[in-house]
Amino acid sequence: MDHSKTALNPKTSRMLMAGNPNCGKSTLFNRLTGLRQKTGNYHGVTVEKAEGLLSHGEQSLKVLDLPGAFSLGGNSEDKQITSRVLINHQEGDKILFVMDASLAERSLQFLLQVLELNVPVLVAVTMKDVLKKKGYVWNWIFSQENLESYFNT
Repeated sequence: MDHSKTALNPKTSRMLMAGNPNCGKSTLFNRLTGLRQKTGNYHGVTVEKAEGLLSHGEQSLKVLDLPGAFSLGGNSEDKQITSRVLINHQEGDKILFVMDASLAERSLQFLLQVLELNVPVLVAVTMKDVLKKKGYVWNWIFSQENLESYFNT
């Protein structure tokens, strides 16, 4: 993986990173891009989108670390940035939804909203070690049908 800071090609596919505040998005963004975005365990660490590039061979992907949100709405400027970028996605965009395993239930409604955008979504589960320390094991398999039935029961 080449983490170079080469100029971004406007035709490069984009991966939009979304999830709740403090779920590990910026840490994962830093690992993927080789950049050093500020991370921390407090609200408002990422208040504007950050951009980086992930390259592998001839392929490259523009990675956008969006501010944390709990839904596709909100009044604060950072939440509006996240909603605007996700709702107005471009053709070819993909979403990497980052979910804190130890607080997964609070992510599910936002994840369902993201799945309804008709964009390919990959879910990255973080903090499984924290969940394990609490005595739980992560064993969920996600599908849009599973999530819809969860909210319609």
